Amino acid sequence: MPKSRSTSGFADLPGGPAAYRYAVQAATTTTKTPEEIYQTGLSEVKRLRTEMEAVKKQVGFQGDLPAFFAYMKNEPKFRPYKTPQEVLDGFEAIHQRMLPNLKNMFGRTPKTPFEVRQTEAYRAASASAQYSRGSADGTRAGIFYVPILDATQYNITSLPPMEDVFLHEAIPGHHYQISLQQENTALPKFRRFGGYSAFSEGWGLYCESLGKELGLYTDPYQYAGSLGGEMHRAIRLVVDVGLHAKGMTREEAIKYMLDNEVISEQLATAEIERYMGNPGQALSYKVGQAQAPGNARPLRKAVGLQVQPARFPRRAIGWRRHAAGGAGAQDGRLGCPPEVGENLAQPLTLERHAWLRRPWVGSWPA
Repeated sequence: MPKSRSTSGFADLPGGPAAYRYAVQAATTTTKTPEEIYQTGLSEVKRLRTEMEAVKKQVGFQGDLPAFFAYMKNEPKFRPYKTPQEVLDGFEAIHQRMLPNLKNMFGRTPKTPFEVRQTEAYRAASASAQYSRGSADGTRAGIFYVPILDATQYNITSLPPMEDVFLHEAIPGHHYQISLQQENTALPKFRRFGGYSAFSEGWGLYCESLGKELGLYTDPYQYAGSLGGEMHRAIRLVVDVGLHAKGMTREEAIKYMLDNEVISEQLATAEIERYMGNPGQALSYKVGQAQAPGNARPLRKAVGLQVQPARFPRRAIGWRRHAAGGAGAQDGRLGCPPEVGENLAQPLTLERHAWLRRPWVGSWPA
């Protein structure tokens, strides 16, 4: 269009840089700057490529990473199913393998029933695997929807890999977090039924990292697939900030995505255009997830016997913050249960434990 601009992001709009900084803060619920997030993205892309190289070496694949990804995408053995029901049964088998370890890690589980269903045909072509919350009273199950256009072409390792996506979208990801949140009638409704992407998606990505502890990722190709899923979120940090704060063009962002993960040009284009139209939102996934492993495990160790392993995850997701400047904001310990604050060697400052600042909505066990 003759009168349209040639740039792709917020940076060249009047007030654009300030607007983007606000979008970043709103999406991530942190005070991280766009530059900090961009550098984290570059570092994470580098780290994940190194881990992928290690898996490639482990399985003895000869060739570079793009060739390895292409192999995982095209090799017939990674498309073992014949019918949609076999795909659904595959997900249920993942659930059953996890159950013994789930009981060790989660002392409280949702009362809301859970189901795996095939996505309805009318919307399957444009749908992603997704979770649909159940009702607060448990009369309607939480549903993990799986789009299956052709079961014979359903790849168990490609984006999204089966074990990885089940951990995130289903159990213990969105189903546990959302259902426990809704079932807690002691909370006000805005906390039971509201949410923040930085927490919900950060929790989902954190759950992906629990695969080995839950008895999954024993197949190196499934683990490679999970690394690919994390790579996709790391790339978002680079291209979202690149587009809106560093002068990256639409075409450069698409190329960066194509160069660093297995993704079609069509899907990469759709992803980049999504980030152009919704600045900052795509940052919430990785920024939220990045806070969890670094803070959750040290907290579990610091609390020691006060919190048993089966109780820790629900306690970790039960922490909540006081809004900056609000009552109690000067005391970082007010956002956590008193016995935890008393048993930590150092105070729980808001900045030190950024993961605990997620304005979550969970229940604190009595």
